[in-house]
Amino acid sequence: MSTNSRIGIENEDGSIRSVYCHWDGYIAAVGYTLLLNYSDRKVLGDLIDLGNISSLGKNLYPKGDHTFESPEDDVTVFYGRDRNESDQSAEISPSLVEFVAEVGEGGEEFGYVLRRDGTWTIVDRYADKVIEENGDDEIVLARAELIRNVRRTQLGG
Repeated sequence: MSTNSRIGIENEDGSIRSVYCHWDGYIAAVGYTLLLNYSDRKVLGDLIDLGNISSLGKNLYPKGDHTFESPEDDVTVFYGRDRNESDQSAEISPSLVEFVAEVGEGGEEFGYVLRRDGTWTIVDRYADKVIEENGDDEIVLARAELIRNVRRTQLGG
């Protein structure tokens, strides 16, 4: 089962350009990957230019053989580039308010927007909340909780 999300960037006019991401949309997974690897507006813009995503990796471009069926480790897998599907372009929401309202309409549980000021806003449909302040901190805390839970499981507790 997948956890879907939308990944967006706030444009100068306040509109949001975003793409769908199919796998691991949780804050501790997609959110963490975005924070570490896509907080640069140019890099995130390049990601969004490539369209809808199957799985988000640390890297945009493969160094060797990379296909949808056999992806290179840590490389983002796109429906258009890697599976030759059509109609995989980014969508535009007129404002952040509209983006928040639209997250969930396509089955997304989470939404992420890199704001013009360089911070992340998070839409969490599970908790039915929007995190506009300290979104970066929320991502780090979610990742720490995930690591803590994995360690407890590994230690049998």
